[in-house]
Amino acid sequence: MYDERPPHRLAPGGPRPPLGRRLRPWHWVAIDCAVAVVLGAIAIRAMPHLFRVPDPHHLGFPRPSRAAFVLAVLAEVTACAGLALRRSRPSVGAAALWSGWVLLLTAAGRYSLATPAATAMVVVAVLLVYQICAARPFRWAAAACGLTVGSALLTAPLGSSELQQGAVICVFAVSAAAVTGRLVHRNRSYAAELRGHEAALLRGELAQQRLRVAREVHDVIAHSMSVVGVQAGYGRFVFDQDPGLAAEALENIQRVSHDSLRELRGLLAVLRTTAEDGVAAPAPGLADLEPLVARVGQAGVRVDLTVTGDTGDLPPGVALAVYRIVQEALTNVVKHAGSATANAAVTRTAEGLTIEVRDDGPGPSAHDGGGHGLAGIAERAALYGGRVTAGPAEGGGFLVQAVLPFAGDAA
Repeated sequence: MYDERPPHRLAPGGPRPPLGRRLRPWHWVAIDCAVAVVLGAIAIRAMPHLFRVPDPHHLGFPRPSRAAFVLAVLAEVTACAGLALRRSRPSVGAAALWSGWVLLLTAAGRYSLATPAATAMVVVAVLLVYQICAARPFRWAAAACGLTVGSALLTAPLGSSELQQGAVICVFAVSAAAVTGRLVHRNRSYAAELRGHEAALLRGELAQQRLRVAREVHDVIAHSMSVVGVQAGYGRFVFDQDPGLAAEALENIQRVSHDSLRELRGLLAVLRTTAEDGVAAPAPGLADLEPLVARVGQAGVRVDLTVTGDTGDLPPGVALAVYRIVQEALTNVVKHAGSATANAAVTRTAEGLTIEVRDDGPGPSAHDGGGHGLAGIAERAALYGGRVTAGPAEGGGFLVQAVLPFAGDAA
C-alpha cells in the first residue's frame, strides 16, 4: 500500500517539492471542510428564494411547507458534512451523504428547492467516491461506487423530473470519478512498489560494498599480522642469544605495521572521499608486488617474483585483484608452509592474466583450515569472470593458480 504522507522534512540542499506534496494531512482536511462550507452555503443560499417563489419557470412545482424547507436544509448540511469527512472517516462521510440524499428526496423531492441541494450533493458524491477509489482497496471502491450509483437510480423516482435527470448525470459523473480514482490508486501503488524495489537494490548494493570493504580489510590485516607474528616469535627466540637479530625483527615489525596502517588509511580515505573532496591515494597494484615480496622475505620466506608480459595498461580494479591474490597466497605460505621458498608469477597473455603462487612447504595438509584466504582469492577472481585452482603441486608443495580472462593485447 502506498504512503500518502508528504515529505515534510527535506535534506539540506535537496529539491523543493511542489505545494501539493508539502501539505500535511490536516491541511487537506481543512481544504475539504472549506469546500464543504462553500458548497453548502451556495446551495442553501438559493433555497429561500425557491421557498418564496416555488415555481419560477412555471413547471408545475407545488409550494413547499416550512417543515420541508427545514428538512431540505438539514439534508444539505448532512451531505456537506460527508465531504468534510471523506479523508479521515470515508465510511462515515458516505453514510452522511446517502442519509442526506434520502432525506432530501423523501422530504422535499417534489419541490423546486431540492434542485440546488441535489446539485451540491452530486458534487459531494463525485469527490467522495474519487477519494475512496484513490486511497482505499478495491472492495471499498466497488462498494462506494455501487452504493452511490444504486441509491441514485433507485431513489430518483421519488423526486421531480429535474432530480431524475440529475440522478442520471450523477451516475455518469460518479462512474468517471471512480475510474479516475482507481487509475490514481494504481499509479500510486506502482510508484510505491518502484520505490521499494529501488530501496531493495540500494540495500543490496550497500551490502556488496560492505563485503568488499571487509575483504580489503581482511587482506591487509591477515597479511600484516602473519608477518608480525612470525617476526615476533623469531625475535623472542633470539632475544637472549643475539639481541641484534631481535632488534632487526622488531624493526621489521615496525615497518610492516607502518605499511599496513598506511594501506588502511588509504582504504578509509577512499571510503570518505566524495567527488568534491578530491582524489584519494591510489590502490595497490602490480608495482607494489616488489615491496610485498620484500616483507614476506623478512618473515623468513624467500619469494622469487616474475612478471611476464605488458601489465602497464591493466585497469586499477584488475591490478588490485592481482595484488590481493598474490598477497593472500603468500600470506598462506607464511602461516602454513613454515620455512619455505615460494615462486610468484604473473603472466599476461592474449587470453588474460595468470597468477601462480607455489611453495615447497610440507604439502596440502598444512593449508587446511577454517580461514577465509582461498575463499577470498576465489571471490576476487570471480569478480572478473576468473577461476581459481588450489592444491598439491607436482613435485611437492602447494600451488594456487588464478586465471583472469582479461581482454587485451599481450606484449
